[in-house]
Amino acid sequence: MSSAAYSRHKKAHEAFSYVKRITVLRQMDVTWLKMLADGCVLKDLAIVASISEQQVKNRLQSIRLFMGVATTTHAVANALRKGIIR
Repeated sequence: MSSAAYSRHKKAHEAFSYVKRITVLRQMDVTWLKMLADGCVLKDLAIVASISEQQVKNRLQSIRLFMGVATTTHAVANALRKGIIR
């Protein structure tokens, strides 16, 4: 990928990420982080919330963006470290 193409791609990604970014963690987000810390998987979260696994994935992406982390595991670790979950 050329430098110009990479720059355009990066700007488009940042714009998309900004639109999808959340501003606060909802109670459901905290509950999900607790469930993930306890070993639950996406399917478990989808069943509890009565939504599709894809919707769970989308929300977890928003949570990761909000928390500034790359992975869900990192989000759970940060939540534990910051006292968001116990």
